Amino acid sequence: MRIFMQATVDPSKPPKFFQLILVQDLISGYILTRNWGEQGKRGSLKEEHYPDLASAQAALMRWRDQQLNSGFKVMFVKGADQHAA
Repeated sequence: MRIFMQATVDPSKPPKFFQLILVQDLISGYILTRNWGEQGKRGSLKEEHYPDLASAQAALMRWRDQQLNSGFKVMFVKGADQHAA
């Protein structure tokens, strides 16, 4: 699953982005990747491992909600559960 969000803080600068990607790993569990920064620049990346789908999805929704509360807007959702926006 992938959720891509953007926020425009200053109209004279490129928008900021925040992306969440949830994938099953090859051994066991799930990896939640967070990628954020200014559009057109490298940005930051962090990955977290979760033992099961339920805890991974809960973390994904917490991060999504936190970013929505800080001014980001969901631009698109891709994946199994597209009702995450």
